[in-house]
Amino acid sequence: MNNDKKVIWLSIGLFVFILIADRITKYLAVRYLQVKSIHIMPWIDLVYVTNKGIVFGLFSDTKFNLLFLSIASLLIISILMIYWFKPIPYPIIAMILAGGVGNLIDRIQYGHVVDFIKIHQFYVFNVADASITISIILFLWFYLFKANGKNTV
Repeated sequence: MNNDKKVIWLSIGLFVFILIADRITKYLAVRYLQVKSIHIMPWIDLVYVTNKGIVFGLFSDTKFNLLFLSIASLLIISILMIYWFKPIPYPIIAMILAGGVGNLIDRIQYGHVVDFIKIHQFYVFNVADASITISIILFLWFYLFKANGKNTV
């Protein structure tokens, strides 16, 4: 098997792993954290929060259909990352799509996104949000260094 196929299979595996981890952790949050929050460390708590908006709860009071926006965003991001920002490593694409799909499933299943990880006074997030954030950081790092002609990846 050549390297391209290995990277594609690795990316598919990463997508599936993140999506399963997101679904399991959200299931546990819905089942157990609605009753009682869990204090992990002085700066980490597991709490149950619903987010009807987008990142940081923005637009949570809007009448706009965020389900449609989520689907459109996933399609646009996929097209841009695959065709415009070539060559973005497939694992980065897998991470952002897994996070987007995980939150999209929440919107379909619950009508909101389930968040449960609270770090100090920062906002509450979930595995999908973390995956999206990390993939965006990796994307920017990769793209900026590739754009400058430095191949550090």
